Amino acid sequence: MEPLLTVQECAALLRVTERTIRRWCRDGTIRAIHPGRAWRIPREALEELQHRTPGEPSVGNGSRV
Repeated sequence: MEPLLTVQECAALLRVTERTIRRWCRDGTIRAIHPGRAWRIPREALEELQHRTPGEPSVGNGSRV
């Protein structure tokens, strides 16, 4: 199982606001799961985001567990 990061951890790593990370999770810009009240983002999803061409959709976006 790959490590899951919190919204706060992702925001710090990407140097964006937590609000931006939550929006990206909701709209599928970044692959994430929503196991209740908080979003969890696989570390691998950050790498996918950094290597994606602008405008390219993500795979498996915004799944709920």
